[in-house]
Amino acid sequence: MRKTALLIATALLTATLTACSGNTGTTSDSTSKSNQQEAAATDTTAETQTEAQTAAQASTAESEDGINVDKGLLNVEITIPADYAETYGFTFKSQEEADAYAKEQGFKSVTLGDDGSVSLVMSKSQHKKMMDGLNKTIDEALQEMVGSEDYPNITDVEHNDNFTDIKVTTKSEELSLNESFSTLSFYIFGGMYNAFNGTPVDNIHIDFVNDASGEVIDSFDSKNLEDDSTSTDANEPTDDTDYSAQLEKEEYIYDGGYGSVHHFIAIKNNSDQTLSISTNSIAYNESGDKIGAGSGSLDALGPQREQIVIEYFENVSDVDHFETTISASKSKWYEDATGNIDVEADIFDDKAILTCTNNGDKAAEFVEGRVIFLKDGECVGYDTHYFNDEEGKLKSGESLTKQFDYYDGTFDEAKYYIIGTVHK
Repeated sequence: MRKTALLIATALLTATLTACSGNTGTTSDSTSKSNQQEAAATDTTAETQTEAQTAAQASTAESEDGINVDKGLLNVEITIPADYAETYGFTFKSQEEADAYAKEQGFKSVTLGDDGSVSLVMSKSQHKKMMDGLNKTIDEALQEMVGSEDYPNITDVEHNDNFTDIKVTTKSEELSLNESFSTLSFYIFGGMYNAFNGTPVDNIHIDFVNDASGEVIDSFDSKNLEDDSTSTDANEPTDDTDYSAQLEKEEYIYDGGYGSVHHFIAIKNNSDQTLSISTNSIAYNESGDKIGAGSGSLDALGPQREQIVIEYFENVSDVDHFETTISASKSKWYEDATGNIDVEADIFDDKAILTCTNNGDKAAEFVEGRVIFLKDGECVGYDTHYFNDEEGKLKSGESLTKQFDYYDGTFDEAKYYIIGTVHK
């Protein structure tokens, strides 16, 4: 899984601070602190769009709870609240560790507050050097997006001096899912740069421009994030519907050996809304002992549609049953594309061949086929494949065919499920 924008931002800041120290030697304490920051960055991921949006809002927010920069006559003091301190890798367990870090970086001081906040005091020249380095490393990160595996259609990324106005040139005529999500990276980079520079901003604007026509095909503004995610139309009543009560589920267990267990949950949506689904399960052995936990999700499950969630369990064996909690809410960001996808299925003794055709007007994104093979009602194998082009899409009118293999003996039934979304 690719790194999230917040993880990259954390790595950039850590690298910049290290570069600011000007120290060529290392000590066991400094090595330990570097490893701690790397571990903290690794743990800081935004697996869902909601979490990434929260990070973007935090980076661009101007509030008394945010990062504070006090530029004095000779020194600059940066105070990072406890929540953000951990996010950016400042996980000091004692003032002694903070002092060692200050010495390593060449700062005037690093103070660990009683509330877990961290205050860095550095000279104005050190702060300028830090910001110059951060500017350079963010720019390099943005340029690395051009033509990359995640963004093959992006041909150029331009920005102003403080990363508040960004122009992305792309060969796409309609933004891919990855390109749409890249806005969160730009929000976080711009917000982080200005937060540490002591110049908090109200908005970061992004234009996506088609390479061939030169026309703006989409625009985004960070100031709309909070409104989109937290506001409610005054005329729209709060939805307190328990959508999870309108779901049907059927469960299967597949033990792949070597401590790897897969929990499949086929879910049918009996409501009249497109739902976002999340699952969380606890695995128990025959004695009733808790032996593992797993989770899964579906971005968009349309009315009367059925899809399957896969929960992965590692280092478990002899699973007897699961206790599963399913949460469901209206899907805010996606529509279910599968209602417009025609599936032709051919089932053989050792495989299934599926052909998916997009009969909708819009390109479906990240269309995935999931096939489980059953014998006497028990799952004996599974296979998954994506029906996507290089942009991660199954375009309108296009068909793709994939083969799903079963290698272990025989099965008597193959059930297949298709997953795919369209941005609202």
